[in-house]
Amino acid sequence: MSTSTRRDSRVGEPHVGRSFATLTVIQILIGMEAVAYSVWPPVPTSPIAGDRTLAVLMFALAAFSYFAAPRLARWALDLSLGATWLALAALTASRETAQGQIILGLAMLVLAVYIAYFLPPRRAFVHVALLVGAYGVALTLNPQITGPF
Repeated sequence: MSTSTRRDSRVGEPHVGRSFATLTVIQILIGMEAVAYSVWPPVPTSPIAGDRTLAVLMFALAAFSYFAAPRLARWALDLSLGATWLALAALTASRETAQGQIILGLAMLVLAVYIAYFLPPRRAFVHVALLVGAYGVALTLNPQITGPF
């Protein structure tokens, strides 16, 4: 029995296939939020081209996470996660309303819980630290947010 087979068969360790499927669902939900925001903008003058582009990128990333990443090396999950939290930060920087910020904040929390559950502690700490840092920078750079967070 190989080492990887033994690792996957231990009790309490998440299944590798489930981690990619769960990440795909999270990415699709973030993409659907971007589509909804571009179709029904809360402010009539809001730019929607950026949201459409990010939505298409999120759906492409979801396809990569579901179809290609499980067949690649371990770094594919890290690449897909990094691209997801960078896209989440880009969406955060473009939101004009507090409601949009709340939805993306909840998406950030869901992504952080996913990272904590499916990654080893050291890799999870690095991802969560970078996720929170990117989200904080995006909130700081957003010109529509006037109060400190």
